This record gives sequence, C-alpha cells and structure tokens, in this order.
Amino acid sequence: MYTALYEQLGWALRAPAAAQGSLEEVLEEVASRLPPILDWGRPNASSRAAVESCRPHTAEGVLHLDREPDVTQTLLLADGLRMDELQALHFLREASLR
Repeated sequence: MYTALYEQLGWALRAPAAAQGSLEEVLEEVASRLPPILDWGRPNASSRAAVESCRPHTAEGVLHLDREPDVTQTLLLADGLRMDELQALHFLREASLR
C-alpha cells in the first residue's frame, strides 16, 4: 500500500521546487491522482445487523464470528470511523492476516 502511495506521490517529491508551483496547485494535482482512499461507505443498518448476527454474508461467504472480540472490535472500528460495518470487518480480517 505504501509503495503504491509513494509511486503516486513520487513525481511531486522529485520535481524541482520551481516547477511545482504553489502548494495548493501541487496538492490539487496529488489529490486528482489518488484513488478515493477514504471511501469506506457510511454506517449501514443492514451491515450492522449482519455483523451483530455473528454470521455475516461477505464476498468470502458466510463468516462465523465470535461476539468477543470479532463483533465488538468490528463495531468499535465502524463507529469510530463512521464507516460501513462490513467494510470494517473486512479491514480487521485483512489486518489479522498480515
């Protein structure tokens, strides 16, 4: 992930200061090149209910979650970042595999 971000930003970091223009112009250019990295979806009642059921349907199939810590951690992350609960579950599962 950081490699991809560096590749996206690398051109701006390597450009001479005179060629970069104003900071605002540089930031606008960088923003236009980045994917919507904060597009996590909003909290969703059906996603929350699926996680709370301990058996959410995901792209991986039906998962079997433990109330502690799986459901609790997922809802804490989703509430803290105001994001979709199934996306929060996906992030936690990805992090646990690393």
